[in-house]
Amino acid sequence: MGKAKIISKSKTVTLLLILLLTASLSNFVRAETETDSEDSQPKTTVSSSSSSSSNSKAKTTVTTTTTTKTTVIKDSDGDGLTDGQDPHPSLAEIYVVKDENHNGIVDDFEIPLDQQ
Repeated sequence: MGKAKIISKSKTVTLLLILLLTASLSNFVRAETETDSEDSQPKTTVSSSSSSSSNSKAKTTVTTTTTTKTTVIKDSDGDGLTDGQDPHPSLAEIYVVKDENHNGIVDDFEIPLDQQ
């Protein structure tokens, strides 16, 4: 009977772990889709903080105001060009090739005819 209890407990633990893993993955996917929709537009965050202190003997008041502005500009393909400046924002520049003479060879790797 001891082995049956151990097997039953291990099955229960395994099922609970699978259930927990499934729940956490579904939350992860949901969080990713929310982040993608939020990141599509540039974001600007402005925060201000203010502090003041007074001394009753000298009656001196010091006020300090700090303002921080954070602007996030999206670079979807990670090539260093912002989406507004990138001619193809979903494709990194490293994958774009030029073949002006349409001979099937990338122009950067061709040897010009005058150097042959």
